[in-house]
Amino acid sequence: LRTEYNKAETQLMKYEKQLNDVTAELAKQEEEAKKLGNATREMGDKLQASGAKMKGVGDNMSKFVSGPIAAIGAAATAAFIEVDKSLDSIATTTGATGGELKGLQEVWEDVVRTMPVDIEKASDAVGELNTQFGWTGDKLDEATRLSVQFAEISGSDVVGSVQGAKKALEIFGLEADDYGRLLEIVAKKSQDTGVDTKRMFDAIQKGGPILRDLGVPLEESRPVDLGQRRQDAKRGTEPLPENCPVGRI
Repeated sequence: LRTEYNKAETQLMKYEKQLNDVTAELAKQEEEAKKLGNATREMGDKLQASGAKMKGVGDNMSKFVSGPIAAIGAAATAAFIEVDKSLDSIATTTGATGGELKGLQEVWEDVVRTMPVDIEKASDAVGELNTQFGWTGDKLDEATRLSVQFAEISGSDVVGSVQGAKKALEIFGLEADDYGRLLEIVAKKSQDTGVDTKRMFDAIQKGGPILRDLGVPLEESRPVDLGQRRQDAKRGTEPLPENCPVGRI
């Protein structure tokens, strides 16, 4: 009986040791789990912080990179459309095709590339000057620059100015080469009298034939003095000729 008791006690001690070993192992695993949990939480916090930083980077990318790039793209698209429209305008106004059209468009390109100018005004000038005078090449280039400068200084319409100058030259029997000089005279008199250039050209068309029939040439009378005569007539310092249309402008 004693022997059986000893065996049972020995077995019990063995179980107790196994139990203690298991308990120790569980405690160790629990400690490892705690460490893992802390590490996981720490990693989560780091990931969350990294995510916030990435979001900040993304926001800055949108604000400082993507936004400006999109704006540049939109501006480039708008500029392309405007250029294409200007080139089409030259073709439509002149009816030119092939090499002739290419030559006109090259004049436009040279003007807008070498002087600060509204590209639509430049295309209007190229198209109307070619239509009215048949100019191409260097002559067209020079006249385009003069016409655009005239329109910008006087605040007038390019097409209307070219047409008005053409009619004025015809009224006084002047050569096309007098185009630049006529624009200069009209601009100067417009500034001196306060009469805008459109009304000045109207005055030339209405009253110019009277001066022409009187044999008064442009060089001596400067028919655009009609604007000044209108101002003088208002002040009573100079009577207008009877039935002179200048008084009605």
